[in-house]
Amino acid sequence: MTKKNASNTVTINDVARRAGVGKVTVSRLLNSPSTVAPATREAIRRAIEELGYLPSSAARALASKRSHLIGAVVPTLDNPIFANCLDGLQKEVAAAGSTLLLATSNYDGVREAEAARILIERGAEAIMLVGAARDPALYALLDQQGVPYCLTWTADPDIDASWVGFDNAAASTSVIRYLFELGHRRFGAIAGVTAGNDRAFARLQALVDFTAAHGCTLAVSEQRYTVDRGAVGLSEILADQPTAIICANDILAIGAMAEAQRLGFRVPDDISIAGFDDMEIAACMNPPLTTVRVNASEIGRAAAQALLGQIGGESRSMKLVETNLIVRASSAAPRSLPDTTLA
Repeated sequence: MTKKNASNTVTINDVARRAGVGKVTVSRLLNSPSTVAPATREAIRRAIEELGYLPSSAARALASKRSHLIGAVVPTLDNPIFANCLDGLQKEVAAAGSTLLLATSNYDGVREAEAARILIERGAEAIMLVGAARDPALYALLDQQGVPYCLTWTADPDIDASWVGFDNAAASTSVIRYLFELGHRRFGAIAGVTAGNDRAFARLQALVDFTAAHGCTLAVSEQRYTVDRGAVGLSEILADQPTAIICANDILAIGAMAEAQRLGFRVPDDISIAGFDDMEIAACMNPPLTTVRVNASEIGRAAAQALLGQIGGESRSMKLVETNLIVRASSAAPRSLPDTTLA
């Protein structure tokens, strides 16, 4: 069969006649696919394809009192870890018959608030945000408009909102504890910019607390999350002669490793380097990168479930996602081991 000419207006009645069902059944499929029997779903979708029918989003929203739009504001799409999270989010949202609206903030609180406002204006029924640190005015706007939201990449039982994430401090501590147990006492940290970023702050503060408690040194450089800034961060802390460098994410670690090798350091013989996130490229580095594995897709899927649940009237939900220290060849014991042991 051939589709109707694009210049002709195809209506929901045309689809119903072609599929041999009532108009109400077609409407149910468009608004809540799971409520329609599989065979009927297939017949209606085949009719939609054959006729080239495009449902009006405005009409659907008016009929169902729902827009079926879910928003997400992430810091950047340059980092594969956020792309993986969005992939998980998108799959769950699409399976529920909704569409994902996406915006980025570039780690700028003002841009994030503006992006969230635009998503609300476009009809987003719920919004995924990254982290918990932001201007309270954004939370006030979301509450005022009755828009559910889910915070991701963070975990705090005291937060009065849905969240899906992990304990950033504990994950960061797992890295430095492992390196300490190898014998390292002089550490360097290439942190993310901590201002307005509770995840970066928690990861760095965990290193500060650990080194203070165990009589170690810690040289710190805060950098934006790019490979070239990882190289800059390494250069800034080398004067303190660290034997192990802990980076806030794998992107910084890749830059630090490349710069260390360019300067003639052998990794890990002269200096150990660790990252965070376990991006796909981490295992392909030379040497492969020690890092913390975070299941970004799971965060996205769970966030979608939390948002869709709240739209359906469920209360806020909290999910703690597991992280794992992945030990690879970029870390080893320092060449001269101290006598002290872990307290």
